[in-house]
Formats: sequence, C-alpha cells, structure tokens
Amino acid sequence: MGKEVIGFCPVCHGKLIATQLTCHKCDLNLTGDLLLNPYAYLTKEEQDFVALFLVSEGSFKDVQAKLNISYQRAKQMLSEILVKLQLKSDSDREISYPTEITQDIKVNESDHFVVKLIKEKLIAAGGVAVIPLISAGKEARIWFAQDGSGLECDKIPVPNQLTWEAFVAAYDIVVAQDGELYKGYARAGKLGSDKLPVASLEGYIAHAIHGVQIGGSAFSPGFIFAAVLDWVGILVNERGSTLKIVPETVCVSSYEEALKNAKTFLKEIKDYTTVMDRLATFRHWYYFDEVDGFAPSKFIGYKEMNMSAYQLGYRDGMDGRVTEQALKNHFRIAEGERKESLLRKLEIFLGRFNKKPNSMATIHIR
Repeated sequence: MGKEVIGFCPVCHGKLIATQLTCHKCDLNLTGDLLLNPYAYLTKEEQDFVALFLVSEGSFKDVQAKLNISYQRAKQMLSEILVKLQLKSDSDREISYPTEITQDIKVNESDHFVVKLIKEKLIAAGGVAVIPLISAGKEARIWFAQDGSGLECDKIPVPNQLTWEAFVAAYDIVVAQDGELYKGYARAGKLGSDKLPVASLEGYIAHAIHGVQIGGSAFSPGFIFAAVLDWVGILVNERGSTLKIVPETVCVSSYEEALKNAKTFLKEIKDYTTVMDRLATFRHWYYFDEVDGFAPSKFIGYKEMNMSAYQLGYRDGMDGRVTEQALKNHFRIAEGERKESLLRKLEIFLGRFNKKPNSMATIHIR
C-alpha cells in the first residue's frame, strides 16, 4: 500500500517536489522536477477544513459547530486556503468582520450592570468597535456574538470565550480583590501556579466559567477582558501585571444597592467557611433594619458583589477604604444607646459562627 504524499520537508519545512513517477501496471517511469498538486501543500488541518467545508456544502454554520471555531475564524481559514491554492491573490485575502449590529440586541433590566455598560456602549458605536490594547498602537475589533451570548473579537479565534458570564466573573474577582487584581498569565503556567493563581483575572475566568481545575491548562483571553472593561470605565488597564478599578463606576451609588448586597451576604455566609473564619477581623459593620442583620463594608460597597469571588479576595492590604468612602454617602456611625444595643446584636449574630466582634468594631446605620 502506497504512502500518503507529504508536501513539506520534515527537516527544513521547504516545499517538496517529485523527481520520479512510476506506473506499476506498465512499468513506465517519468523523471524530472515534478510539482505536486497545490492541495498537497495544505496542512493536515487545512485539508480537513476543505473536506468538511465540502461535506457541509459550504455551510459555515456547520463548519463552526464541528470545529468549535468562530464565524470570523472559519472565513479567515477559507481565505488563507484559497490563497495557498492560488485561487485568490494574497492582496485579495478576505478577513470578514461585521460592520454593524446584525441582530436584535436589547439591554435587559435583569442584566448585570457590567453587561449593561458594555451593551449600551457597543450599541451606541453601531454594534462594532475598535478598542485600544496596552501595546503601543495595537487595537482589537469587538462585536456582538450572533447568538447573543456575549462578544466576539478579531484577536480571539476560539468561540464562547467572551461570554457575558465571563465578563461578570472578571468584574467579580477584581472587586473581590479590593480593586487591584493580578492579571495572570495562562500561557506560562497551570492554574494554581504563581503565574496563574485562581484569584487572578485569567485564573478566575478559567476556573469559574470554564471549569478548569487546579493544575489544569487555561486559554489566555485576559488582555481582551481587560481592554473591554477599561473601555467601558470599569477598570484601568495599563502596562504591568495589575488592574485597578474605577471607584466612581463600581462602588454602590444608593442605599438600595448596599441592601441588595447585604441580603446576599446574610443568605450565603453559612456556605463559605473561608469568610466565616474571618468574621472576627472585620472592623466596619453595617446594620440594615429591613433584614435586622449586619454585613461588612468590603462586601456591600461594590455593586452586585459575588460571595464566591469574595472568598478568594483576601490578601494583604485589603482595608476597605475604597468602599467605606462610597458608603459614607448613605450611612452614619451609630452612637450612644443605639450603638450599645447594636453591639449586643452583633455579638449574638457573630456568636452563631462562634466568633466575637473585633475590639475596634464600628457599626454604621442609615
């Protein structure tokens, strides 16, 4: 049985040619420099793409689904193959991007506020925007995913990476870190390593959204998440390894927002032992008459705080000053008899978790 013809030298990767062709039926031999068919110079991946494209009768939707790639990546691969087959010149190579909104995108009341900000700004831009990256002069193009699940980007060929859930997770972990987050470097380390801790931008998205476990490998789209969140004013994305939040955008702007967070804290605290273990260290407690309960400043001070991310957010230097500044607009320090009665309530509340109030605890009320 004959061997499959390869198009490139396995040593230097130059194009191969045939120097002899033989007919086993009549023993004819042809010698010379015989060029291979252009299809022989396609990579195995490109040959598989052509076969799948033909079997799918030219349906990009089927090709996307079977190869798990984006529409933009499928179009780009076909364009590159046509150039290799000399069916299109390199100057005519097509890189197809949307130029406007191609579906009905709505900003829903139930959307997380981060999703609302992205949707609103991208809709205002016509559905497609070019945003700056931190590398000098470099940019990325973003647009709404066809299925409405999030965004697509010309720098991210793999689909289902820039989902709305992933953007929310990126926000959750940056505010849980008290507003300063290590970006992480998925290309250089496994999840849980110094290069990719779980409590980093790329690490948390990989773990919380894509289910990557400690020791596993992760994709590396963090630079686009950082660029988009900078574009909408959530954080500041500069050169270096850390991201910083913009307090004016992410801190609560009303008592009702703080109350919503307090309800989440009181409902979920029993399920997070890491947080329970630190209750005695909290110095600033906020009391809510509506639920007759307490919650700490670092949890209630950021919009739509998430307990799962919050438990990962403990690190040296977390002092809550950012949130306390925002909460001053909606709370005051309890004094006199009110203070004493609430301190007794706080003791009872923390006693349920076998903890006592910090000796320097301060209670804030509406």
